[in-house]
Amino acid sequence: MYIHFDDLDLHYDIIGEGTPILMIHGFGVDMNVMKGCMEPLFNKDRTYQRIYLDLPGMGRTKNRSLVYSADTILQVLMNFIEKVIGNQPFLLVGESYGGYLSRGILSKIPQSILGILFICPVIYPDSSQRILPTNSMKIENLELWRTLKKEEKMMFESEFFLFNKLTYERGVNEVLIGNQNADKDALKQISECYSFSKWFVEPHFDGATTFLVGKQDSVVGYKDAFNLMGNYKTATYIALNGVGHNFQIEAPCIFESMVSQWLDSIS
Repeated sequence: MYIHFDDLDLHYDIIGEGTPILMIHGFGVDMNVMKGCMEPLFNKDRTYQRIYLDLPGMGRTKNRSLVYSADTILQVLMNFIEKVIGNQPFLLVGESYGGYLSRGILSKIPQSILGILFICPVIYPDSSQRILPTNSMKIENLELWRTLKKEEKMMFESEFFLFNKLTYERGVNEVLIGNQNADKDALKQISECYSFSKWFVEPHFDGATTFLVGKQDSVVGYKDAFNLMGNYKTATYIALNGVGHNFQIEAPCIFESMVSQWLDSIS
């Protein structure tokens, strides 16, 4: 489906009924990365309206005249929330850059947010401020690794710590597909205006919050997330060893368990 604004046509999908959950993916991917990890969690016992979208410049969202920046993307999200969710309270799930955008939403309408889940979130948009581990990989299937195309290897080397058959299949179907579909010129523009302007003040939130971070995440790191403990005083933090920037793919069982606990704490 599409929702039409003056400056772009935003691609989105809604599955199920109930309390809305807005899923916001990261930089350079698309809604597939969120559908792949979140949809398996829902069944007849969990009635939620899952709302997935493709951020501007990514997936199947079509730009007409939007000037790309963190501020304009956030405004698109606020407009989308107003038209699609309205005044209903809802949950937020933010992955990577989507976690940063989620903090922007939270700062604008804290009264509307029931809970928030951060998956390997960007804490500091300026990468020079991040505490990052040394980039490394654990290759469990060397035979499969040797068959990868150059593009696939580059993606895994930059975004994953754990490589095996499972992470390969999901990485290609949920991450690489978004990389391939993204508008490279748009990504360049966003990367040049990657942080919010001076209006942004880090929100305080006492609702159900969970941070899932990987200790081998060489993209955003994991230590920086703990700097927000004072802002999210009831938050649960899971920093998992042996996991890179795709917690949901590299540790799927723990991911599903922790997200289930987060959902149960709200319901």
